Amino acid sequence: MPRVPVRLSGLMATARALIVGAAAAVLLAGCSAGTSTTTTSSTVPPRVTIPESLLDTVTLPDLGFQIDYPLDWTEASEVGVLGFYAPAAQGDNFAENFNVVVFPVPAEMPFETYVQTDARTLESNPNISVIGSGSATLDGRPASSVLFTTTAENGAPVTVLRIIALKDGRAYELSFLANTEQFDSYLPLFDALSSSFAFTD
Repeated sequence: MPRVPVRLSGLMATARALIVGAAAAVLLAGCSAGTSTTTTSSTVPPRVTIPESLLDTVTLPDLGFQIDYPLDWTEASEVGVLGFYAPAAQGDNFAENFNVVVFPVPAEMPFETYVQTDARTLESNPNISVIGSGSATLDGRPASSVLFTTTAENGAPVTVLRIIALKDGRAYELSFLANTEQFDSYLPLFDALSSSFAFTD
């Protein structure tokens, strides 16, 4: 049966707005404190986009979903987790990747309760700084999105966009990770991949 991709409402716009807002807050804080500013390069990393001909679809009936992935990305999966890593890029000390994690939750758990619990977990992690969160839809179902930064084991700064939805006693968590300096350039690709997500049961 043909699949019609469903876009996450405002995914790219929301993520960009959160990033720009955070950057503006830092700049304003620096100016109000009278600190000196450092001139940085205005070069913007090129957008990472992949033609549809270089995408394929993986379907996992046991986990109840399907999603597109770039053909040149490497799969690294385990029970309940589907993950793909980008090819190594020169000068990038973090392997951009995305993953889908599926695990059981009480069928009677309200979506809002799950989101609030997840938010408290993130906020309690000293290695995570939440930039912002908002609502979304995933294949027509209510979803929550959260944007946060963290640090990889090698010290690289990482930005993560995570989308969460519940369906039939399962939690579906889609996470898109990139080096913070490269994150904005990966947004078009991450948007396309998340838009391709579809429940299969």
